[in-house]
Amino acid sequence: MDVIDITSIGPFGEPLPVYQRPSTKSPPPQQQQQQQYHENSLVPTSQYFLGNNVQKQSLLFFSAGITAAFTSSLYNSLDCLRVRWQVSNATNNVQQMIQFASRIVQTEGFVNGLWRPGIVANGIGMGASGAMRFGCYEIVRDALQEHGSSHSSGGGNSIGKKMHNKNGIQMALAGLSCGAFAYFITTPFHLIKTMIQAERNLIGPNGLYVDGPRAGTKAQMTGLVTGMEQIVKEHGIVGLWRGCIPLTARGATFTGGQLVGYDGFKTFCKSQDLLQDGPLLHAIAGVVAAACATLTATPADYTMSRYMASSEKSVSVVIRQIYCEGGIVGFWRGSMINFCRSTPVFLTYTAVYEQLRYYFGLGYFG
Repeated sequence: MDVIDITSIGPFGEPLPVYQRPSTKSPPPQQQQQQQYHENSLVPTSQYFLGNNVQKQSLLFFSAGITAAFTSSLYNSLDCLRVRWQVSNATNNVQQMIQFASRIVQTEGFVNGLWRPGIVANGIGMGASGAMRFGCYEIVRDALQEHGSSHSSGGGNSIGKKMHNKNGIQMALAGLSCGAFAYFITTPFHLIKTMIQAERNLIGPNGLYVDGPRAGTKAQMTGLVTGMEQIVKEHGIVGLWRGCIPLTARGATFTGGQLVGYDGFKTFCKSQDLLQDGPLLHAIAGVVAAACATLTATPADYTMSRYMASSEKSVSVVIRQIYCEGGIVGFWRGSMINFCRSTPVFLTYTAVYEQLRYYFGLGYFG
């Protein structure tokens, strides 16, 4: 019976790219040295990534961006529910949240009340920020690790030590910096999305909101393009970056918590031989990442939602208002719904993103 070689077949039944197919020949010493960066992954080093293969880096950005756009659009209803809950005056408990969501679905419909508001702005904004956050994270993290290793070893070569020397501080710094940069650049999309969702409510036959924060008025934000035109007309181009400080803080803390949880948990499990790098580890790490991101990002996230939905000129005023209403714990308002929203998003994102990376010959994340 003939033996069929399946080593070159990818996860979707297609041949893997040539540069990832296994070879029976021993690679040259320099290539062996580069491959030591990831003993359990096929992802090359950041220096090798940028210096020798632009195609791989482009595929990495594409994989992260298209996955982020898909998941954010798919779960836009949870994001809309989170924003509408945070700007409402409802009591902060699970029963009230369920009743709040049920009332929206019954009066406005699931699609019109939760899924459609802000979906275009959310998809574009999260797709762009996801490409930048995940596309740059490993490069920044590896650069920080190489810099630290070169100093600790007196300037010697640190190749081959990466998997063993990765630590939470480097992961956190890389996540914070990449998240801050990505969310600052995409602020206009997040601003429009939040404003559309925050003012969304049941519209009566006369075209006015029946209740909610803008009861008796017409909808100001009806879409991405019209929203941008209105903001530019009233406040100029700079107005599109209104709320960029809390949003950047939210993006930094969210990405930092997410990637420390995901990358850190995966690294720990692989280093201790607890789980192999595969779908099961990706799923568990996704839940850990959701918990970490919720814990670190909810205060900035709540402050951002309140500020963008209000007419206040200063973020500090909103911060004082939140503190007076609920003290320190008040900054974590909506954390339960944040976690419930983040968990399915991260589970879907990690599953699709990891398989896209593997299919494109980039190896699993890490």
